[in-house]
Amino acid sequence: MHHPAEFAAAGPGAGFDKETAAWLPNKEVAFVWRAWVTKKSPVVLQTATVTGTEKSTLPAWNPKKGRTLMVAPGGEVELSVTADENAAIKSVKYYEADKLIGASNTAPWTFAWKNPASGTHPVWVEWTDTAGKVHAANPALIAVKFKE
Repeated sequence: MHHPAEFAAAGPGAGFDKETAAWLPNKEVAFVWRAWVTKKSPVVLQTATVTGTEKSTLPAWNPKKGRTLMVAPGGEVELSVTADENAAIKSVKYYEADKLIGASNTAPWTFAWKNPASGTHPVWVEWTDTAGKVHAANPALIAVKFKE
């Protein structure tokens, strides 16, 4: 059974513990960093997009490789998760850096992100288990092409 890492707090430096704290340049980076360093999450972010008849998805999760999905402008990206059989999910929230972009309280835990802006978007998942404990899942980079 996988045991997710503790969900690290992100906040101002006052009162921090010098032994365990990490100093990051801003809140956006802190949120993505927290997701990136999550170990053995039983929940994994998935994405898919359909342009015409062509469907694009993220590559499989590999902690030694980045995960990037190129998306055509003006489209929709379906965000979802896959979970180990032992993951007891109550809810899932989808973030772009520190900004909540969507949520789902029922399986299959999907959210349609409509028309994301051109550019790169670090997307990650915050999920809550049925005991009420909050966890992070590793991020992916969604790159929306610029209109020609």
